[in-house]
Amino acid sequence: MRRGAAIGGLCLALAGCASVNYIVNEYQGVPVQEVKMSDDTYRVFDKPAQSKMMVTSSLSSAAGQGFARGLTFGAAPTDPPKPLFEAAALQYLSENGRPSCRVIDAYLLARPQWEVKYDCTPVATLQPAPSGARKSKSAS
Repeated sequence: MRRGAAIGGLCLALAGCASVNYIVNEYQGVPVQEVKMSDDTYRVFDKPAQSKMMVTSSLSSAAGQGFARGLTFGAAPTDPPKPLFEAAALQYLSENGRPSCRVIDAYLLARPQWEVKYDCTPVATLQPAPSGARKSKSAS
């Protein structure tokens, strides 16, 4: 039983390391920008060439979430929900001249850091027929 718990703990630790390594490798040197939302000021690390960004809670919020998680031994949910990070990503894109972008996917990398993939290609819209469109001839 102890061996299984040790292996499980090791797997969790390694998964955490993999996430941290990914974050460092992928976002090191990417300038951080802030976006103010009603619930928090989020930090955004945007990589427009790859159409993805990392969105994370403010440092003070992240510290508070970690503290609350520790106090409850992880029993109480302390992390903000995914839609808040998606909304922050959309707000950031809008504020930076890309209001037509949309979120494709968002997933947790490591608490409280979410990677958000987005698409800024124009959506095809149907245009109404011109008002002077050819009308069918009726029989007289």
